[in-house]
Amino acid sequence: MEKQLEAENYNTFDENGLLIPIVESSKEAPAPAVIPAAKIYWTQTILGTMLWGVSTCTYKLLDKQDFAVSCLSWTGFLFVYLVYKLYEVSQLCDVNKNTVFQIFFGQMAKKLNRYHLAFRSINFIFVIWLTILMADYSQRAEINFGIILSLNCVATAFQVIIFWIMFGEKLSKLVILGIIVTSGGTALILISKTDKTQSSLNQYSEEERMSYLHLVIFLGMLFAFTNLLRLIQAKFISTRHSYSPNQFTIDAAFICGIIQLIFSIYYFSISHPSYTWNNIGASFVASSLTQISMMTMINAIVKGLSAPTIAITNTGPVFSTLIIAVFQGLLPNVYQTIGMALCFAGVMMMILCK
Repeated sequence: MEKQLEAENYNTFDENGLLIPIVESSKEAPAPAVIPAAKIYWTQTILGTMLWGVSTCTYKLLDKQDFAVSCLSWTGFLFVYLVYKLYEVSQLCDVNKNTVFQIFFGQMAKKLNRYHLAFRSINFIFVIWLTILMADYSQRAEINFGIILSLNCVATAFQVIIFWIMFGEKLSKLVILGIIVTSGGTALILISKTDKTQSSLNQYSEEERMSYLHLVIFLGMLFAFTNLLRLIQAKFISTRHSYSPNQFTIDAAFICGIIQLIFSIYYFSISHPSYTWNNIGASFVASSLTQISMMTMINAIVKGLSAPTIAITNTGPVFSTLIIAVFQGLLPNVYQTIGMALCFAGVMMMILCK
C-alpha cells in the first residue's frame, strides 16, 4: 500500500513529458493542464522534419532488406530510450529506487497502457520494415523514394474523415477540397512512369521496373494506412488517458526495441548473413534519427500550434526527395512533382483550414 502511494506521487508530467512529483497539498486537486503556446516552435519543427527525411534515406544504405535486418533497429531505439530516461533521472531532486522505477517503468506498469504500448510497438516494427522494403523497391523501380513517402499524405485525408466520425471534429468545405486535392496528387503519382534514361542504374527491364513500381506504390499506401492507425491511437489516448505523448512515444520505442532485440539474438545465434557491420551501423543511425525526429516533432506539436506544425512535418518527404536526387540522380518527373505538390497542398488545406 505504501509503495502504491509513493508511486502516485510521481504520476504527473510537465510540458516536456518529464515526471514531476506532486506535493502533498495538491493531491486532491488535478494538476493544471499545459496550455500550448500560440506560436510555432520552428527550430524543433524543422529539425524534426529534416531528421525524418534523413532517417528514411539512411535505411537505403542497408544491403539487405529482410525482416531480420529490420530488427537491428533495436540498437537506436534502446539507445535513445536509455539516454532520455537518464536525462529524466538527472532532473529529479530526490533520486531513489522508487523514483527511478517510476521514471523507467511507471506508465508501463499500468495495465491499459501496456495494451496500447504493445499495439504501438508492433505497429512501428511493421512501419520500419515497410520503410526498408520501400527504399529497396523504389530503387529497383528507379523512382525517387521521397515520391513514395509522399503517399503518406493519404493518411491525413482518411484521418480527418475518421476524426470527424469518431471525435466530432469539424469537416469544412475547405477540408473536403483538401481531401480531393490530395487524392488528385496521389492519382498522378499512381499513374506516373519514371523516365529510365534519368538513372544510371538500368539493372532491370521495363516490365520488371513496372512490376516493382506497382509493388512499391502498394507498400506506400500500406505505409500510409499503418501510420493512420497510429494517429487514431494517439488521438484516442490523448483524449481518454493521461499519458504524455512524449512518454508514450519513448516507452513504445523501448517495447519495440526489446521485441526486436529478442529476434536479433536469434538471428545472431544462427549467423544470419544480413548481420554485417554495415547493416548494424546503418540501422543504428537510421533508428536513432527516427526516434529523435518523432520526439522532436511531437514535442513541437504538443507545446505549440499543432495544426500548422503537423502540416509542416508532413513535408518530410521533400527532404528525402532532395537527398536522393542529389546522391542518386533520381529526379522526379513532371507528373510526380505535381502529384507530390498537390498532396502537400491538400494536407495544408485540411490541417490549416479546419
